[in-house]
Amino acid sequence: MVHSETSRSRKHHDVRWESLPHDRLASEIAQAVAYRAPQEAHYEMRLKELAQKLPQFSQDDHSEFTRLISAETNRELRICRDVYRNYLETLNNKSRIAKWDVALNFAVAPRASLILRRRICGYLETSRVDPIIAETFLAFRAGLVIPLRGAHIRPVDAKRSIEEVVCSCVPAGAFQHLKERFKRENFIVGGPFAPPHILRRAMSYGISLSDISPILEDNQVWISGAACLWDNVQREIVAQRVQIDLEERSNTMVAVGSLPKFDRIVGPLYVEASERYTTIPREVWQTIGEKVDLAGISLESKLEPKGKRVLRDLLRQQIAIKTWREALICDRDFGVLESKVVVNGNVKYRGMLNRHAKRAVYRARDRYRKVLEHIYEEGIRRSKTSC
Repeated sequence: MVHSETSRSRKHHDVRWESLPHDRLASEIAQAVAYRAPQEAHYEMRLKELAQKLPQFSQDDHSEFTRLISAETNRELRICRDVYRNYLETLNNKSRIAKWDVALNFAVAPRASLILRRRICGYLETSRVDPIIAETFLAFRAGLVIPLRGAHIRPVDAKRSIEEVVCSCVPAGAFQHLKERFKRENFIVGGPFAPPHILRRAMSYGISLSDISPILEDNQVWISGAACLWDNVQREIVAQRVQIDLEERSNTMVAVGSLPKFDRIVGPLYVEASERYTTIPREVWQTIGEKVDLAGISLESKLEPKGKRVLRDLLRQQIAIKTWREALICDRDFGVLESKVVVNGNVKYRGMLNRHAKRAVYRARDRYRKVLEHIYEEGIRRSKTSC
């Protein structure tokens, strides 16, 4: 049973998870999901354009569609995470890490299953996938019902809807407690939409492997798309789990050493922003900078020598830029900085301060992603050879 302490008697009484104001929190999540910044309008238009093309089964269209849908899904999961974290933060005096863990396993992970089901159903229906084909590849053939008292055996071959077969692939607890499950379960790229599972289900209908192959080839585009949607959700849940572990400064799921503070803060912020925006807006860079500044991380300490030289050149002209918020959006030369220099006869573009500050962010992003990839690949490593 999941519970936390009441605000009235924070040290002595627990409150059950079921008694939290989930309806109010769900409404807050829905409002945040519905809000669109002006620079995001073109994403919705692009999704509508791609949706009309899906029945043509172009690999490029399906890849772009699933990428955009995955970004929308992850955005909703992050909003859910933030809403529940903010609520639990003021609920009692338990550790922040414990609250984050509760929010992930009991709010975010179940929502991930529900969203993924809805997204995959919509994807298959928009692509006009034949429900019989979907059932063949996504659900095992129903078994035989054998009544008692020697009655006749009656086969159950009733058609199932796309919603039913997708729900059989994505159970409610599919993404809960991944940290513990990585230690004892095998995970495979593509999850239930991976080739081994697809083949086993089709063969349960008595279809031979030679007959399955051409049918599978004809439907590979949408099957790969569904697998991509699954993988991206699982990666997001893993990323949120890693963020908790890094915050706790403990070993990660596979004993990866803790990242520096700068990487722990900037890595997730940049990854989330880059998934949401094709070009990260100026306002988002400012927000990233503000969060780094709040953590008390020195700007100069993370810049490469060329970036430090830019800071010194500005300081000589009494132009002092000390915060990440300023540096990440500072694209002016102030009449001081040279946009390009000649070194040994070669023209080199030096770049403004924001270029050097962003490079520090990119390096942090790469180190953070390396940790995530290591954890994700290690979690599924055994399955790659066993399936």
